[in-house]
Amino acid sequence: REPESVERSQRRAKTQIRKITTELAPNHFTTFTTRESGPDYLTPADWSEMWSRFVALMRQSGHDFEYVCVLERHPKNPAHLHLHVAWRGHAHYRIMRRFWHIAVLRQKGVKASSTQYGDQSPGNIQDQPVKAPRGSYKQVRKIAKYIAKYITKDLISEFNKKRIS
Repeated sequence: REPESVERSQRRAKTQIRKITTELAPNHFTTFTTRESGPDYLTPADWSEMWSRFVALMRQSGHDFEYVCVLERHPKNPAHLHLHVAWRGHAHYRIMRRFWHIAVLRQKGVKASSTQYGDQSPGNIQDQPVKAPRGSYKQVRKIAKYIAKYITKDLISEFNKKRIS
């Protein structure tokens, strides 16, 4: 691929994801992480399975969960991934954390039904602060810009592969 063609493609993707996220009007920007040590890190396919399981648990519990998400490499350890999620709705973080732990542990072949704490915790969910008035259009635009930034920050997958969900 020509660098100019890839750059145009990245600009189109960034614009499209910014529009999709703005249309969603998210009120939260959250980072989902896992606690893992090398050399066997979770792959993007593993993250996709965990995320699908998490979303299914949320919906089964009656939470209306609309989102746009994108994977990002950890800045200090490129093999380790984080998931940035712009979502709309209301849910208790305790419930979300519990479901995230169930999804992560199940991916590792462990059956769990509760939240794990301390060194036993398989991962975390952290709401990221957005410097804008809560519920405002400015907040929505900033969250959309953050998500769009992560789309083109680095190419985790091969060219023409879907990076968002």
